[in-house]
Amino acid sequence: MKVPSINICRLCLIFALGSILCACNSSRFEAAFLEGSQIRLQVGQVDQFVYNPQVCQLAYSFTNCTFCAHNDSMSDYFLVRFDRTPDALGQRVSADIEWTTRDNIQKKNNVTLEVGKIEGDKVWLWSQSARIGLTVRILE
Repeated sequence: MKVPSINICRLCLIFALGSILCACNSSRFEAAFLEGSQIRLQVGQVDQFVYNPQVCQLAYSFTNCTFCAHNDSMSDYFLVRFDRTPDALGQRVSADIEWTTRDNIQKKNNVTLEVGKIEGDKVWLWSQSARIGLTVRILE
């Protein structure tokens, strides 16, 4: 059976437009994430953890390149193990991320994150492929 060439062109056009729209949505999510000021973990469009200084703690280990934000009882947290300390705009780092949800603990390994913003000791990182955003503090 011969497929008319016009249908193949239409399919290619639809695929190209879909790719452009997905890239635009990801960029929009990243831009919105970078505008936030709170220490947090965002997966997709959902904040999985937002730091509240009244009931939460922060920790960073330079030796292990590990950041943790958690509530006082450790029932709600996110933990990030970087391959190196994120400290330069545009820098790409790899990380293993673990966080709590309402029902269980989620893990995502070998996530490539890019530093999108730095203000003082606060660093914003975004993974376009995983659609994960992290805002952490590099504490001394």
